[in-house]
Amino acid sequence: MQTFFRTSQLKKSDLIEKYSKDTVEIVTKSYVVNSVSLVDFAFEAIYGYMLEEQEPELSESEILKRVRASWSNDNLIIYFISTSGIQDDNEGSRRLKQAFQNYKEYRIIRHSLVHSNGKLEDKHINQIDIMYAESDEARKAKSIKNSPMYTDRQIVLDMNILLGSRQFLWLFVTYFYNAINNYC
Repeated sequence: MQTFFRTSQLKKSDLIEKYSKDTVEIVTKSYVVNSVSLVDFAFEAIYGYMLEEQEPELSESEILKRVRASWSNDNLIIYFISTSGIQDDNEGSRRLKQAFQNYKEYRIIRHSLVHSNGKLEDKHINQIDIMYAESDEARKAKSIKNSPMYTDRQIVLDMNILLGSRQFLWLFVTYFYNAINNYC
């Protein structure tokens, strides 16, 4: 992709192409990266608060250490499910776990955009495969594994990613907001 702001050299037809393609990519990347980062921050803050409340014997440095490792080995997810008391009426913690798996796919997308220019690395593919294997059929149907991104190993930034991530993140945050209000 050429530098977006070198428009002085572009003809009118080139400008249309730049604005129709590059602008969407820039806005989508910014939205996905920033939104997922904000949701990460919110969950890490909740995790820190839960650690303070549930394990008051932990020092501040121990809590910070655990919060920094929130997403390693699903520490935050496991702790959240086991201590929050949040359950789905229909399938216990399974739906909750799958909500986190859906979110982890967005974390993979964000990570690949920030650290490998949108390329899905082997570790990303392995993570997706593991989550897919642990999923029920409804979750499998929505998995990134079924998309060209998985087979091409490249995140393609378009309006579908922008709108899909916006809808998913809104539903995800709303789901947990309602669950926390109902169970905590």
